[in-house]
Amino acid sequence: MEMMKVVKKKGWDVELCPEVMGKINVFGSINEVEDLVRETGCGACIDVAHVLARYDRYEFARLEKAFNMKDWHLHFSGIEYGEKGERKHLVVEVEEWERVLGWLKGLNKDVVLICESPDPVGDSVAGLGIWGGLD
Repeated sequence: MEMMKVVKKKGWDVELCPEVMGKINVFGSINEVEDLVRETGCGACIDVAHVLARYDRYEFARLEKAFNMKDWHLHFSGIEYGEKGERKHLVVEVEEWERVLGWLKGLNKDVVLICESPDPVGDSVAGLGIWGGLD
């Protein structure tokens, strides 16, 4: 909240976007980020891989309900996770691209998707190819 005050006071043309985090013992659950957005007017960074690591599923419907703004900023990668959440980012498997991009294609959102895999360029090219083949 303090940073939002600084941004407004200085007149900076930036949007602060707290991220949904992948470890269960840190701030950044879907509900916590949703509350920040509602209370401060900030944006949200929806890290889809972190959601998978934190909740053991993608929670697509929950994300749509929590973050109903038109513009979405997303991060995505493959992910290795365990009972405490995120362990490390991985390259994205084709099936994961298809699942996430298929979901995004059906939304009425303006989406910026940042690939955070260990091979962001290669994975982004693969994702673009999959995106182009979706109906």
